[in-house]
Order: sequence, then structure tokens, then C-alpha cells
Amino acid sequence: MRRPDASFPDAIAVVFDPRRHWLSCVYKDHSVYIWDVKDIGHARKVWSDLFHSSFVWNVEVYPEFEAHQGCLPPGSFLTCSSDSTIRFWNLENNTHGPFKKNAYSDNLLKVVYVEKGIQYLQDSTNLLERNDNVGYLDVKSGVRVMQISPDGQHLASGDRAGNLSAEDLKKKFVALKVAFY
Repeated sequence: MRRPDASFPDAIAVVFDPRRHWLSCVYKDHSVYIWDVKDIGHARKVWSDLFHSSFVWNVEVYPEFEAHQGCLPPGSFLTCSSDSTIRFWNLENNTHGPFKKNAYSDNLLKVVYVEKGIQYLQDSTNLLERNDNVGYLDVKSGVRVMQISPDGQHLASGDRAGNLSAEDLKKKFVALKVAFY
């Protein structure tokens, strides 16, 4: 049942494959879904992925440890973005601990939403200034930098507003927020 307060991204591109009966859709939040619509009453998801909806500012490769001492599976990496998220990715076909494959993305382990609102999850290309010299609006949002501790147990990040955050990866991202001025 659809909630009356639910908000969904706009569909910005669709294509239909008549041979397979697959409908592919790209949404404004940069997510991509491929649906099998052979039986329109029982459409099923074939594939999907949840990409960042704005600039990616940093990529951090998770260190590899012997005997599963790390918090993330081998081959994991993190990205942070102006969309105010930190995303944990793994391109290998394994799972480990609390990080199971995401139902909406085979490669995405977890998304940490740094902001309480979802306003930064939409593509901001419609916010372009009409002045050709300006380009994108400089919004003070988004995670700008991050660093994993050498032991792989903690993640530090900083946002465009000057806030620092430290997360204990073993405790599933319990954040300690500290303002930096």
C-alpha cells in the first residue's frame, strides 16, 4: 500500500526491450531499474543499482586483512558525495557480517545518510543558474572527505558545512557528531 507522505524520484528515461519484455528506467536520483513486464500484473525486478545523485568527492578502498578481521568483506570500497551519503560497495559475490547485499543493488552494501532530509538525493541539474559563468549552485551540503582507520574499525568524514563525524564500523555506524569551526 502506498503511503500518502511517500516521495518517489521522477522517471527521466525509459526504454522497452520487446524481445525480452524488459522495461528499463533511469530515475532522477540516478537509480537504474530493469523490470521484466512480460506479465504486467506481476512485474519483477531483473536488476537495479543506486548510484550517487551528485558529485562524488572521495573514494576510499577498505584495507584487506587476514582471517576476516575487518568489518567489511574483501574488495570493498566507499564513496562520499554531495548528495550527503556515504556508500559502501563491494563488487565481489560475497557477504560478511552485518553487510548483506542490498535488495536494490547487487554492488551496494550500505548507504549512510548524513543529512536528515532527502533534498540532496535528487539530481540538482535543474538548479543551474541561468548565468553561463556560474554553473552549479555552490550548496553547503554533502560529504567532502573521508578516511578509514588503518585497522579498518573506524571511518572519519567531513562535510561541506565543516562538521566532522567518526563512525565505529563494528557498531554499524553509530555516529559521534562533532562540530568543527
